[in-house]
Amino acid sequence: MPPEAARRGRGRPRNIAATAQRKNDILSSASRLFALNGYAGTDVDSVAAKMDISKGTIYRYFASKRELFFAAVDHEIQRLKTRVSEIHGEFNNPLDQIVLATSAYLGFFKENPHAVEIIMQERAAFPGRDSRIWPDGDSSTLGRWRESIQGLMEAGYIRPIPLDSLLEVLSNLLYGTVMSDTLRRKDLDLLALSRSTLDIVLCGVTTAKARQEWGLEIGPPQSD
Repeated sequence: MPPEAARRGRGRPRNIAATAQRKNDILSSASRLFALNGYAGTDVDSVAAKMDISKGTIYRYFASKRELFFAAVDHEIQRLKTRVSEIHGEFNNPLDQIVLATSAYLGFFKENPHAVEIIMQERAAFPGRDSRIWPDGDSSTLGRWRESIQGLMEAGYIRPIPLDSLLEVLSNLLYGTVMSDTLRRKDLDLLALSRSTLDIVLCGVTTAKARQEWGLEIGPPQSD
């Protein structure tokens, strides 16, 4: 073996854990700076200065400011998915599981307002990019709702409407809650808010009398 190769082989192995942690730290710092100063008002130099590292260190992980920004958005989305997927335990009924998953979703954004800001910035600056905040039903983010609602539907507690349509309505309501000032309230009870949201979605606001008189008993789409 050539001497040069032997010397390279005796070098210390790359610390994968430390590398992953450094990348995570960069994304966390960049996410907050982008949220505070906007995409246009943030550059790689400011992120490096905030972390007291060299700009070259950041470029070892991200080739450009745009790549860093997209990675910071995806970082927040992944943290959201992890938060919701961590909901475990025994539930008295499927509704309790949906309520807790909804509360975890809203709680993430309440505790991380910078995540709301950076997602809004992405949609404003790069409207064509899909950050997948509401990914397909097999994902951890919507999986909790899909599993529970599907079970209620199969048990005859929810009428057989397209599941994706129901999930879309729920996701839009929650997204609107996140983008409003609702989560800024200091006295906000997330479990109560989750239950009231689901009450509207699953129970509606009309009585049996109204549904009968107004013709609101709408069944599943009829095939030709």
